[in-house]
Amino acid sequence: MFFETMKSLTLVSKNGRLFVLMPVLALALLSGCSKSEERRIVDAAVKRYAFVKVGMTKQDVVAKLGEPASKQESRYKWEASTNSDFNAALEVAFDGEGRVKSVSRSRAGRD
Repeated sequence: MFFETMKSLTLVSKNGRLFVLMPVLALALLSGCSKSEERRIVDAAVKRYAFVKVGMTKQDVVAKLGEPASKQESRYKWEASTNSDFNAALEVAFDGEGRVKSVSRSRAGRD
């Protein structure tokens, strides 16, 4: 959505230069998401987190989710949050062989 909006606010001059119309207004419009957009962001994270199962390798989890927000020894944590009260988190504990031994999921959201 951000790039679609920026495209609509951008013009190409006759000499091929790009001009952004009213960048301050564009940033103001794009700085906040509606509650339904925020919910979709968190819902997407929850779906990604759902695939993590006990026994998976650390490499498989990181390949699917990307690098975690935090690492503490054998515990990795991923987080998705928005500007308001919508968020989701996944905490995974790995055993000595680098396999998932426990999974903790949380989600919060307020309309």
